[in-house]
Amino acid sequence: MGNSESQAINFTVVDRWQDVDEVLNHAAPGDLIEFRRTMGLYGHWAVYIGDGEVVNYGRKNPRTSLVQKESLRLVAEGGGCRINNLTSAARSKNLTSFSQSEIVRRATSHIGEESDYNLIDHNCEVFATKCRYGTGFTCQPSERLIDVGHVVSGGGAMGYAAGRRAVAEGRWTEEEVADYLWDSANSMYY
Repeated sequence: MGNSESQAINFTVVDRWQDVDEVLNHAAPGDLIEFRRTMGLYGHWAVYIGDGEVVNYGRKNPRTSLVQKESLRLVAEGGGCRINNLTSAARSKNLTSFSQSEIVRRATSHIGEESDYNLIDHNCEVFATKCRYGTGFTCQPSERLIDVGHVVSGGGAMGYAAGRRAVAEGRWTEEEVADYLWDSANSMYY
């Protein structure tokens, strides 16, 4: 899983959230773009493919994603975004990125595909990292994502605690808790 072409790969990680124009001035095809969502508690992810467009998970229904090509500006929804190739996380997993053209090819080859969505381990970040590195992963801790679900769905601390307890007692799996939160929040995770 390496870069077989001599194209330069962008290792830029911008720590601060930027507006779309700033990101478009620096993004290169194959970059991962992180979009700020829900009070900054989690991010939405996409693969930049050039010409102001990204490939990302879009919502078909609450449990199904549709891979689609969209304007980076549209996906940003007026909020902040940044280039974040998760280089350090990939390096810690002994992963290297594909070439720019291969990342773009991998992302665009999935356009129009439907996929079951799972907040914990089958989400937009996993899709984007799989396109770039060949192995999908997330750096958003499952506990934080579950907490986000309760904040968004109105479940609050009691719902969060009940979900964690159900997992600890073996009554629910993390996936079942995530599915419950997904149903509760409906489409807020995209």
